[in-house]
Amino acid sequence: DHTREQVKQISARVPRIQYLKSESNRGKGYAIRQGMLLSRGQFSLLTDADLSTPIRELDKFLTKMTSPEKILIGNRKMPGSQIIQRQDRFRENMGKVFTLTGNVILGLKHSDFTCGFKVFGAQARQKVFSVQKINGWAYDAEILFLAKKFGFQSEDIPVIWENSETTKVKLLSASLVSFSDLLKIRWNDLSGKYNRITRH
Repeated sequence: DHTREQVKQISARVPRIQYLKSESNRGKGYAIRQGMLLSRGQFSLLTDADLSTPIRELDKFLTKMTSPEKILIGNRKMPGSQIIQRQDRFRENMGKVFTLTGNVILGLKHSDFTCGFKVFGAQARQKVFSVQKINGWAYDAEILFLAKKFGFQSEDIPVIWENSETTKVKLLSASLVSFSDLLKIRWNDLSGKYNRITRH
């Protein structure tokens, strides 16, 4: 959709916008980690490129960003959220199963792991992403697990959300890898890997 070319052109004119390119596709979790670790703002927004949650939703997040140690999580399931167009039933149910499984395996209590709209205070961002390791789609679950592990305050925020029909995610293969990555997150914690900063 020429997003890459557009961002590259804008970054050439606006120095504060950085264009990052990976030589190979190493996964969404990897790409987000690189961007977050280069961020220098008081807060950082993680948002999907298709803007399923419109960027104007950021305003209500910022009113609740009261600490550099806080993480705000977009939640499509809680009261006050608005779903304009739902996913197909199979994808929606797979998301529910993944969230339930993640809560059980990782000891969490979240109703929506995978909404691509999250805001991180500077200290939470740096700590979480300096040890985050999952390169694939389960990075969302890992982020929430690390937030709890390090004692950061997290808060769910209801959002407007509209499904994008242009997704390139291959659901079955991505789901199998993501479920196995939940076990990897638990293993990483038990083996002390989250106590060591990741080299990039």
